[in-house]
Amino acid sequence: MNPNQILNISLSMLVLILYVVITIRIFKRMKETKLKNLRWLIAFFAAQTIIGFTQMMYFIIGFYVIQIIILLSLILFTKETFYKVRKSAFIPIFISTIIMLSFDFAFVLMRLNAQSMGNTHDYNMYYILDMYLLSLSTILASLWYASVSFSSYNMAKEQNFDEITILRYKVLGVSAIFYAALGFIYPIHATINSFYRHQMEVQIFTSVTVALSLIFALGNYYSWIILGKKIKKLKESLPSEEELSEEEITKMFKEEA
Repeated sequence: MNPNQILNISLSMLVLILYVVITIRIFKRMKETKLKNLRWLIAFFAAQTIIGFTQMMYFIIGFYVIQIIILLSLILFTKETFYKVRKSAFIPIFISTIIMLSFDFAFVLMRLNAQSMGNTHDYNMYYILDMYLLSLSTILASLWYASVSFSSYNMAKEQNFDEITILRYKVLGVSAIFYAALGFIYPIHATINSFYRHQMEVQIFTSVTVALSLIFALGNYYSWIILGKKIKKLKESLPSEEELSEEEITKMFKEEA
């Protein structure tokens, strides 16, 4: 095993451990606050943990099945967190993602078939198409999350919410933009890797994707766990008539027109 492989495995294990910790902490937070929307964020990070193992074992089919769960969980989390009675882009985004991921999965099967036949040209072509569709799905889900987070951030500022709540939605929006950046990295990597495979490029790709994924994970951990606890403490310090629980704040954002 060469140094690059050792580094990749070490990075993967670090991310997996972090995802496990985040999943457990968010689950505990959901039980404490009764915020049912967090179940989709739990599904997201639990799936991220599983996908790490499928990558290390080179289980390609498993990787894409879990990838579908990851993106759909993110979309469902956005819907349940920010929308209730007001209209949203949920239906077109959800259907578009399902269609793109279905074609993506078909390209994965074609890629594996081309690999078994020893057809390098077709394998590279399906690999690039596969990555482009996965990229579009990732960008669509992430930018929707970012967009509604910033909308809630602006709403919180306009209605003079406390600084902690305002900061929460700002962090969520920024972290989602970093996650969307993954969608721009995938096709670049796929194109270069298909025609000019170099270990340095693979190492850079791995490092960048890990960094972007960690920013998103830590941003959500900070927003829902750390800032969530600060919101609770702030609530407890206010007179009873001014109290707004975390659940009530989230519900208000859902119903605000």
